[in-house]
Order: sequence, then C-alpha cells, then structure tokens
Amino acid sequence: MKQAEAALQLSAQQLRSLADTDGLTSLANRRAFDTAFAREVEKCRDTQVPLSVLMIDVDRFKLYNDTYGHLAGDECLRAVGNCLGKSVKRSTDIVARYGGEEFVVLLPNTDESGAVVVAEDFRRLLSDENLPHATSEFGKVTASIGISSARGDALHSHAQRLLAAADAALYQAKGHGRNQIKLQPFAEQVTAAKVGNGRPAITR
Repeated sequence: MKQAEAALQLSAQQLRSLADTDGLTSLANRRAFDTAFAREVEKCRDTQVPLSVLMIDVDRFKLYNDTYGHLAGDECLRAVGNCLGKSVKRSTDIVARYGGEEFVVLLPNTDESGAVVVAEDFRRLLSDENLPHATSEFGKVTASIGISSARGDALHSHAQRLLAAADAALYQAKGHGRNQIKLQPFAEQVTAAKVGNGRPAITR
C-alpha cells in the first residue's frame, strides 16, 4: 500500500514537472515563470530587496529558420537556453522560455548592475558558441536583451510594469541594431512596448 502511494506521489510530481517545463529546451515554461514571478514579487515587497528581469530575443531568428530549417532552429534555441542556464549562478534564479525565440530570466535579490553582469555573461557564452548565421549582419547567432529592476513597495499593484519595462528595453535593443543590452528604469512610463498585444512592429 505504501509503495503504491509513493508511486502515485512520484507520478504526480513528474506530471507537475512536465507541466512546468518547456519541451524543447527543458527550461521552465511561461506557466512556471508566471508562478515564480508572482511569488518573487511578494517576497520583494515584504523584504524590500531588488528584483530584476531580463527579456531576451534571438536576433533574426525567422531568417535563421528560413535559411537552415526548423530542426536547426530548434538546436539553436536549445543552445541559447543552455547559455542562459550557464549564465545564472543561483538556484533561486529562474530561466524560462517565454515563447518562440524569446526567453526571460528572473533574478531575485539582484539590482540593475547585477542583472547586467548576468546579461554580459550570457552574451559572451553565446558568442563563444559561434553558431553560424549567414543572413545576420553579425555572421553568427546573437541576441538582444532588455533589463529592468525594481525594489520593494514599487512593485505593489504594478508588478506587470516590470515585465513591460524589460520588454520595452528589449525592443530598444532591437531598434538600435540588435546584439546589445538596453536598460529601462522601472519608474519610467513604458510606452515603447506592452506585455501581450500592442508591440511595435520590429523585424526580429
């Protein structure tokens, strides 16, 4: 009886893990990220520690798929996810595939300068992969990164603004030539991008 109960518990845990995992990259999926984000926002508000978000988008990924095929595109996304996983150092950091060629990193107890360090580490790791991209101006796979940070009560009732600010910074990076990092202060009014619908039309 105990063995059967243990097997059922293990099966339930495995199902929960599958529900929270991106099938392609084995990173957290958007569902898992949203849960972690809500949890960390509450912690941030209670403890007044900083919380940072990185939004990452693979540059000219549609062209990559068109040039090399979808199987190669999948391998590219796995490589990007692997580089992101290596760029974070703590078990509390969350790396997730947000959808398509977009990824997101949640960095609890990390200010803007700490987030930039993680972003630069990721860019170095991806550059070292040296994945050929014949239709990119850089000749290899690159990514654009947007960062925003907030602290404590600033997030109360306005948590989605942190994601929107990081998204706006990402689209600034895209619009200014790609393969770079941009920062968007949380306090600024976010107009360049919105979470969900309403993004500006920028060629990826």
